[in-house]
Amino acid sequence: MNSMPSKNDHGILHIVHGIQFCNILGVLGISAYRMTNKTLITTRSDTMAMGVAAKALVIMAYMIWTQRCQNLKKWSSIKASFILACTEIIFWAAAIVLPITTVGRCHPGIGCILSYIIISLAAVNCVLALPIAFITWRYYRYYKQYGVMPGSRGQMEQVNEVRLEEGSDSPHKPVFFPRPKIPSQLRDAYP
Repeated sequence: MNSMPSKNDHGILHIVHGIQFCNILGVLGISAYRMTNKTLITTRSDTMAMGVAAKALVIMAYMIWTQRCQNLKKWSSIKASFILACTEIIFWAAAIVLPITTVGRCHPGIGCILSYIIISLAAVNCVLALPIAFITWRYYRYYKQYGVMPGSRGQMEQVNEVRLEEGSDSPHKPVFFPRPKIPSQLRDAYP
């Protein structure tokens, strides 16, 4: 199986994160409405959905900001992103199951309809968490194989060095040669 990330992975992640963000805001809004409305009975499923949605926002912020912001890259870990993406599937599945157990006991009305909306949004987020987990798994495999993140600067030079080492008859594992750090003034002056 090919563990090489494709060029479309970043675009897929952006689209999926955008859809998930809208769904998470919907789950947060509905749960907050259910908890603040005096006529509706607040159950554990409402607080569970709100907690899972808040946790998902924090995880999504970690994954996006550590990938994009230069100041936060020192806290970036592809293994942590992979583990967090896998736990997202489990937590959204729990956010589906818990309201299903309480829907049978609710009275028909707005509270029951809101529970079904939360269940459907959680199901969509659970399904959307699968490609994110798969793509982060591919990134993790690529990082373990080549020692650089996909799409990082100097990726192709290090991959080519590994391929040259693999072609030799040496029984040793390929060695990565770190690129020298070039000051930004020189790097910008000579493109």
